[in-house]
Amino acid sequence: MKTTRPIGWIENKHAQSIESSTAVVELLPPGISRQARSFHRQLPGYKMSPLKGLPNLATMLGLGGHPVGI
Repeated sequence: MKTTRPIGWIENKHAQSIESSTAVVELLPPGISRQARSFHRQLPGYKMSPLKGLPNLATMLGLGGHPVGI
């Protein structure tokens, strides 16, 4: 049975050559994820959502990863 891949991947040949991007720094400045995490931890009733493994989707997309539970 042939698996259909709904997504076609295209390599970004410039990804490794760009040291920093002004747009990325403006949208995601250093430390922003830490600030967001700190903010959310202050909300009443906040708790982190568990991560879910999607091994069938990963296989369909040709992605690798660790098995669930590792």
